[in-house]
Amino acid sequence: MCSSDLSYYRALAKPGRRKLALLIGINQYPAVALDSIAGEDWLLRGCLTDVEMQRELLVCRFGFKAADIVTLTDRQATRTAILEAIDYHLVQQMQSEDVAVLHFSGYGSQVRLDTDSGLLRQAWVTVDSQLPREDNPALGDLLEAEVRAHLQPLLSPHLTTVIDAGSQDGGYGRWGNFKVRSRRSEEHTSELQSPCNLRMPSSA
Repeated sequence: MCSSDLSYYRALAKPGRRKLALLIGINQYPAVALDSIAGEDWLLRGCLTDVEMQRELLVCRFGFKAADIVTLTDRQATRTAILEAIDYHLVQQMQSEDVAVLHFSGYGSQVRLDTDSGLLRQAWVTVDSQLPREDNPALGDLLEAEVRAHLQPLLSPHLTTVIDAGSQDGGYGRWGNFKVRSRRSEEHTSELQSPCNLRMPSSA
């Protein structure tokens, strides 16, 4: 078992007053969310399985209660729904000694904002993401910096994040029998879908 696996197990096995989880998985993406080649199969296959297996592991191995695990899958996993679940299920409910897991399985991307000077930011492709168009320059991807900003008010430091998504485009959608979870990219430059005040952590 590698050191990252040990850290994961130690974090989740930690005794807590309550253990909360938000599990997000997207297999079924609409074409407007991705740069796809005609006839290419861009749908993912394993993200819902990731969520199911993570849920079973948390309940059976680490003592999470089923009622304390929220799942957002496919059409449920919109940008707004994810941020609201972070706010209501994690931030507002977690107390100082609680333990939490935030898991995302789906496509990832890199975004260059108009406000940044050449800086690429990692993002999650939500089910309602759409690529910028001339008539609508907004990009619906959820920046990881936005997720961190929403998590900043957490009262507990015991949060484990699991992100099973790629952010770098290797120019191919498959690697052997595996599908790459990184959206084909032309280094999209865009505005955010909705204005927000981001307080960037120093590690951003």
